[in-house]
Amino acid sequence: MEKQPLIILEASHLLCIGIKDWLKEEENYIILHQTFSWSEFKTIVDPQDKSIVLTSFNWILNNPGISEFAEFMQFRPSLRVVCFNDDGNNIWSNKILGNCISGVINLTAVKDDFLWGLKHVSEGMFYISTTKSMNAWSFPPTSNVREPEMEITLTSRETEVLKLISHGFSDKEIAELLHLSKRTVNGYRDNLLIKFGARNSPQLVRIAIERNRLILEDRVNPQPPLNQ
Repeated sequence: MEKQPLIILEASHLLCIGIKDWLKEEENYIILHQTFSWSEFKTIVDPQDKSIVLTSFNWILNNPGISEFAEFMQFRPSLRVVCFNDDGNNIWSNKILGNCISGVINLTAVKDDFLWGLKHVSEGMFYISTTKSMNAWSFPPTSNVREPEMEITLTSRETEVLKLISHGFSDKEIAELLHLSKRTVNGYRDNLLIKFGARNSPQLVRIAIERNRLILEDRVNPQPPLNQ
């Protein structure tokens, strides 16, 4: 089995929480590079790179900055980024970063949580740590960064899942309709919640309509196929 390549961006920070020690015991991952330098990181990856990058929100905010990081990632769709949530007050940046981050893990995460997140991301799903802080992905009350609204980019599969959610289908029913596992559908739902900044499915649908990303007149098959 081919190992999933990893790039550690902000090596000293991640070393302190034992990530490298956890990875040493895993056969499915290999650390290709680790660097603290943004300029060096940009020379390491190419547009077709399929590595998973491990970094943190604070590192992005304090080094390249949100806009430069998002612009860089825009042209590297195969590169997946897992961010450690080291300060919930900074997570308002998700409006910009939401389209280029594949996972969020709290710094208090246990080893199993971290490895489960890597597995999700390596399989193309979005992952949010089960031990994340309660205020993660929330906006500060006095923040003025919510406007203008950032363009939300959806994959064709995310669009399908969003439409089915708007018609009231459960994750199990959506999985049957699209011939996916329920866990995969859960991942798509989590990804949609993050991209639209929603806390639940009704709020997701409302925001999607407001952002002109969903038209309720669209019709879908009202009954999922029966299990064979």
